[in-house]
Amino acid sequence: TSGNIAKESGAGIYNKGGKIYLGYTSSSSKATLTGGVCRNFLQNYTNSTALGGGIYNAGNIYFDTGSISYNFAYNGAGIYAYGNIEMTGGSIEGNEGSSGNDAGCGGGVFVGNEKSFTMSGDACIKNNKNMAHGAGVYLNYNNCKFIMNGGTISGNIAKTNGGAVYIHDMGANDSQHGHLQMKGASRIPYDSENKSNDIYMLDKNSAIEITGSLTGTSPVATITPNAYTSDTQVLKAESGVTLADEVGKFAVTKKAGDDKNWLINDSGKLYSIIGTKTGYALQDIVFNDGSTMPYSSNMTLTDFQKKNAIAVIGYKHNSNWLGVGLKEIEVRWADKDYSPVGYNSTGATDENNGSSNTDKIKKLSDYSSKGASCYPAFYWAINYSNSATNLGSYNTDWYIPSVNELSGILEHSTSTLVNIMKLLGSYANEFSTSDFYMSSTENAETKYKAESYSSSSIKDKDSKTKVRAIRIFY
Repeated sequence: TSGNIAKESGAGIYNKGGKIYLGYTSSSSKATLTGGVCRNFLQNYTNSTALGGGIYNAGNIYFDTGSISYNFAYNGAGIYAYGNIEMTGGSIEGNEGSSGNDAGCGGGVFVGNEKSFTMSGDACIKNNKNMAHGAGVYLNYNNCKFIMNGGTISGNIAKTNGGAVYIHDMGANDSQHGHLQMKGASRIPYDSENKSNDIYMLDKNSAIEITGSLTGTSPVATITPNAYTSDTQVLKAESGVTLADEVGKFAVTKKAGDDKNWLINDSGKLYSIIGTKTGYALQDIVFNDGSTMPYSSNMTLTDFQKKNAIAVIGYKHNSNWLGVGLKEIEVRWADKDYSPVGYNSTGATDENNGSSNTDKIKKLSDYSSKGASCYPAFYWAINYSNSATNLGSYNTDWYIPSVNELSGILEHSTSTLVNIMKLLGSYANEFSTSDFYMSSTENAETKYKAESYSSSSIKDKDSKTKVRAIRIFY
């Protein structure tokens, strides 16, 4: 059915209470439908009484092939459902409200109170637009349900909120808000170019219910909460589903005007971080809240991120992630002018553990009274927070790397360290590709081992060399 015009409701089909089968020859036999319900128009589509440009449904729809497309209405341009829908295939696409519609809802489907819309198989809802809320699917309150067992929702653009899905909420009770359930191959890819095709949650009671493991490519959906707070529950799991296995399959949009990024914890609640992820990997930038951000050659950082960056993961040594500090200094390993007891021999000979070497220097009899004078490099590293004042809870446990830790860092991360230090500008010191850097490994009584990107050297303890402090990140 196409090209129909009605005044208020159901320009294509008005179903008062019966059953509609699209893509069926009978209630039990499927057939390929090449057309559908297309290009139908409500005369009053700028008025809130214009419901269901394609179909006004107060009964049941069974939809397997064909399309409901390019229809116009104020609410429910494709389908306005005050009945139930079971969609196992076909498409709902290109439906829209008017360009002046600043309050209409449900470009593809408007799901009314206490009704259900089930989507599965290869069904798709795409490219619906010009709706204020829920360009793809709008879930009204009073316990209506959108059960997404499969299918794809893509390319939908809302003027205000919920490009893909809008979940309405009137209160904490189930009867006061809509329900979105997801499992299987369900997929709602975010449209980063238009910043749309997201799932909008009006309140923290509107959490998506995971009813089975999600198998689509992550992120399977991107959530925009109305309330960006640490107690906002955005996901919950049905019995038998491990929520912690599913939360990483979702993303959260960035809050307008907020420098931090939002993630979902294993309990399904929001939390904010400076970086883009938690956990460590080679060449990650580390921030002072423990979050990280993978380095890429075309990456950009906000000034807030630059201010709060503290290290770069330079090497994984003996199962430990080694973070290289952003500041450096050029000083002596030990200054013989102050007659340090450790100038001849300190026992700091470990080639794999710079922390152990640093501890040996700290235990020397003259370190506590003359550490800054006698062992300037070690004193600087141990008190690295004096130079880097933004370390947060990571202001201790910095040390000078051992020779093997240092050579591993230079081998695996020199070019990245150079690029990241430039990217951070005044918040970091440039990293050298030609100069030697000091290790904490003593070579002989008055010498220590140093490394550059291309060579090794044995230097006198009294000679000045560049120093970077490192620490382990767990």
